[in-house]
Amino acid sequence: MSLVIDRLTDDVSQWKPRVLPELVFWPDRAPGEIQYRIEVPSRHKFFSVGYEEYVFISLLDGKTTVAQACGRAAQTLGREALTQRQADSITQWLLQQELATLDGVKVRSAAVPAQPNTPAKQGLWERFNPFWIKLPLPIVDHLIRSSAGLLAPIFSPLAIAAACLIMLVGIVSVAMQWDRFIASSAAIFSPSTWVATLVTWIVLKFLHELAHAAAARRYGCETTQVGIVLVLLAPLAYVDVTTSWRLRSRWQRIAIAAAGMYLELTIAAIAAIAWCWVDSPVFTFHLYNVILAASLSTLLFNANPLMRFDGYYILTDLLQLPNLAGEGSMAIRDLASRLFYARGIARERHYGWRRAAVVGYGIASIAWRILICISLVIAAGFMFRGAGVVLVGFAMLAWVIRPIARTLQSLNRQRQRAPAACVRAVVVAASLAVIAIAGVFYMPVSTAIVAPAVVDQGEDVAVRTATDGFVETIDVVDGETVRTGDVLIRLRNEELHHQLVKLQTEIGQAEIRKRSAAEKQDVAAVQIEREALQALGDRMQQLQNQIDGLTVTAHRDGTIVARGLADRLQQYVPEGTELLTIALPSDRRVIASIAQQDIRQVAMQVGKPVQIKTASRDRAAGRLAHIHPLATSELQHVALAGIHDGPLPVRADSEAGTYRLLSPRFEAIIDIDAGEIDRLPVGQTVRVQIGRMSLTPYQRVRVWFQRLLEMERTAARDRS
Repeated sequence: MSLVIDRLTDDVSQWKPRVLPELVFWPDRAPGEIQYRIEVPSRHKFFSVGYEEYVFISLLDGKTTVAQACGRAAQTLGREALTQRQADSITQWLLQQELATLDGVKVRSAAVPAQPNTPAKQGLWERFNPFWIKLPLPIVDHLIRSSAGLLAPIFSPLAIAAACLIMLVGIVSVAMQWDRFIASSAAIFSPSTWVATLVTWIVLKFLHELAHAAAARRYGCETTQVGIVLVLLAPLAYVDVTTSWRLRSRWQRIAIAAAGMYLELTIAAIAAIAWCWVDSPVFTFHLYNVILAASLSTLLFNANPLMRFDGYYILTDLLQLPNLAGEGSMAIRDLASRLFYARGIARERHYGWRRAAVVGYGIASIAWRILICISLVIAAGFMFRGAGVVLVGFAMLAWVIRPIARTLQSLNRQRQRAPAACVRAVVVAASLAVIAIAGVFYMPVSTAIVAPAVVDQGEDVAVRTATDGFVETIDVVDGETVRTGDVLIRLRNEELHHQLVKLQTEIGQAEIRKRSAAEKQDVAAVQIEREALQALGDRMQQLQNQIDGLTVTAHRDGTIVARGLADRLQQYVPEGTELLTIALPSDRRVIASIAQQDIRQVAMQVGKPVQIKTASRDRAAGRLAHIHPLATSELQHVALAGIHDGPLPVRADSEAGTYRLLSPRFEAIIDIDAGEIDRLPVGQTVRVQIGRMSLTPYQRVRVWFQRLLEMERTAARDRS
């Protein structure tokens, strides 16, 4: 059981707390001061206190009151001793962290629920939370320990220097192909690639945790637990190396915390170098997958100090604040108490920049936690459909209803003890709620409307074959300037020449029959042969046109655009095959793909200037010329497809043998300003800024949800 205390009204100075007998203390010299680390062996938790706090804590034996311990500490420390107010604050902190007891019973605050640390103390939700299920795997522990030695060489100084060089080369390689790198991102977010992405993620995270174990072993630490964490049933490996807190050197602890990211970033750099040199679409996709999973996701999650992963422990060692998350939470509770009740407890365990760091971290952590909770709820709803609704209900119960219930209970206690403070809390809370509601539902935020687009050469400039044949000679090359009538390509079709000879023979025979009938004065026969000759003449004209079509000529002046044209030599090309393009810069235009939710605002911009942005951040000017009135799921241009490294996710259309957009979009045509045409090569993917949109945060979230639902319905139709 546990006693409940009220931090606002109870007289802390008369308490007789007793520190847990299992606590282990040892000194740790920090810059300019001596600190003491506290280890709780049963929970594998570590804390840090200053020398003054340590002297005070060491006097708490269950028989001495807080006031008496504060006085005895003052006799030892003199003017450096804690004040009574600081001693009260330290006592409350010890009780909240379950480092001390009152009369042999653990105590928790009335305002804050106890934080369970062992499975026996956890409730049903904490033990079987579908959003976060932690499963220790003792069998894998032996595998990790035995395999960790294989990675030991990568932590040698020479290996670290080589890895840094590889990372530098990888960064430079990607920077040199940045446009292609950005355009390739769309394929990763296509639902058809999620399985490959998940497998890549799992393998990399296993190597990540293996690197932690190897680094810990290098410095003489052991792994205390190995297992997996299921985040929405997606497995992530973890290794508990909290024993690294026993190390005196914080740089060794930082090295252990950074080991996983170090290995992943090295793998990402190697994949980036290979990605720049490989041409196979399959290999480039998987390499790109590795790059993102081992770099972007690592920096977003593992290096993020707002999550209790590697970045957090690196930050705590750099700031020398071992329990930064707990300190930040308590600092925010103090600020909330001060704001709502005007009776906040001054927690002065940190001063100056450390105090600001603790408060800042607490605020940022709460904001991040809210964002993560919302993201997990949305993901659960879409990933598990009907079951997702149940998960969302559990999440609302755990993350919204229960905290509100606890807040109302605390408010009720305050109403009984301090009615004025209760009224103040209600007024402040109502005011903040009104401000929040007004901001979310009524405050519009203006943002630019940006649409994916591609530079297109325009219509009626492609050169196609007029007949079937084999490519015999190619008289032009890519980039060559031609004039109307110039010979471009010569085809060979022996069948047409055989037909020509046969037809000439038939015409000769018809002429002979016609003359014979005329000599016999057979008027009817002459008429029949005359009609036959007319039909043969028409066939001859058609055949001659086909033979003339074997010589492909330029139908306009311009520049040849034909990549890989030489590869067509001796190839068979059917009638209507596009061989090349005769282009003029003035023909270029931009084809943009407009989302349905943006069409109303975009339609008002027809005839107005727009801004064209490339992946390399170059800008060009244009004018919105036309918008097709009907939305379609047909792909406007192959360069926009995610399967071709474009920005739009697509799905395969097995009947048509092509790809279609996941949701219908509108096609818009943009004329490029004459002075900007040369800056935009044909086939380049760009983004077009067309006007601005003013929506409230609520409206933006609603539009985003509608888009997700539409994509989900489309995917469901495809599966059915």
